[in-house]
Amino acid sequence: MTAVDISTVLVHDDMVARLVDLLNAATDEAWQEGTYWYARAHAAAVGIADEYNVSVETAAGVIAALSPRLPWAKNVEYAHRVFRDGTAPVLYTNRDKAIRIARGEHPTEVLSGAKVKAFYQCILSPITDAVCIDRHAIDAALGYKGDDTSRKVLDRKGAYDMVVWAYIAAAEHFGIGPAQCQAIAWVAWRA
Repeated sequence: MTAVDISTVLVHDDMVARLVDLLNAATDEAWQEGTYWYARAHAAAVGIADEYNVSVETAAGVIAALSPRLPWAKNVEYAHRVFRDGTAPVLYTNRDKAIRIARGEHPTEVLSGAKVKAFYQCILSPITDAVCIDRHAIDAALGYKGDDTSRKVLDRKGAYDMVVWAYIAAAEHFGIGPAQCQAIAWVAWRA
């Protein structure tokens, strides 16, 4: 192993340990909410799909496109607006992607960014191995509340994947799915 490989393993192991500790300390309520978070998100996408006569893929894609920096309730509300009104009060780039998806472009051809693509996969299939690493997920893995500057670590080559693998390893420790692990950690961290 090279020096870089060794430091990567050490950082990875530290993140896994922090995540295992966080989930061990999480309340029963956090476990309950996190375990079913993506199943409820999927149900919301199904509801939107049924209401506007579109596929679940389209509904999940619109939700994912709108998601950066939005609380969940606003995310769902704005997804309805995209289908109903053809617009939503979010960043132009995110809004434009959501509109393109609502008009028929496939989400996998429109969505960009590892976080948004993973969020789409998690909403589409709650039992996916995808892990959505947002600002709260990275903070939980690193063990401190960061800011936009400190979270730039995810821009480094391989860093996002390293955090994903930490969640996968923590999930294996508990015998749960990676998306569930991320959601439980997200709920516990925010509490």
